[in-house]
Amino acid sequence: MADISIIDQCLGIWAANFNKTDSWKNTVRSVWHSALMDINDKVLYDCTMKICTQSFAFPPQLGQLIQEIEKAIKEQGGTGTTIKNYSFCANCEARDGIINTVAHYAQEDGTIKASARMCRCTCEGGKRKYGRSLMTARERYNAIKSHQPPVEMIQFFWTSQDMPTFPLEVTDPEFAKQLKAKREAGELKNNPFSKLAAAYFE
Repeated sequence: MADISIIDQCLGIWAANFNKTDSWKNTVRSVWHSALMDINDKVLYDCTMKICTQSFAFPPQLGQLIQEIEKAIKEQGGTGTTIKNYSFCANCEARDGIINTVAHYAQEDGTIKASARMCRCTCEGGKRKYGRSLMTARERYNAIKSHQPPVEMIQFFWTSQDMPTFPLEVTDPEFAKQLKAKREAGELKNNPFSKLAAAYFE
């Protein structure tokens, strides 16, 4: 549900962008409150900003904002002006039902190739939000194992509550090796960010 202050803020942005007067704002304020009170705050603000950055031959109406809101909510799996609420587990709630996976393959020259892919969680929220549009981590693992022609899978990683993100050694192992070798050889130059980090953390 949109906070009244957010609706008023969006109304103010709309009025300023489309050269509406304070009198106009006062006239339509109750209509905006009534029409938008059930909208999610972020969706309302984002859609207002989206319309205000577009060009129109004539100033858009409130109905066009509602249409934009419905479009945005449909993209999130909801209908009309209502977003579907999903309940995700601890392993995927930070990514709204997504489990990120990385598979390491051995290539013919001995280098390791990392292949990343988004999968859905097997929890109820992940199933309801993504259905069959995304495979699960287990399905991806089995697909790789049964790949034709066969590939030699070295390791398979997936995000979880214990590993919410992957280090560079997982997402790009070859590049991580190159960086490590350069660092040990003293070939990596210091930059303002590394100096700032050293000053802050050491």
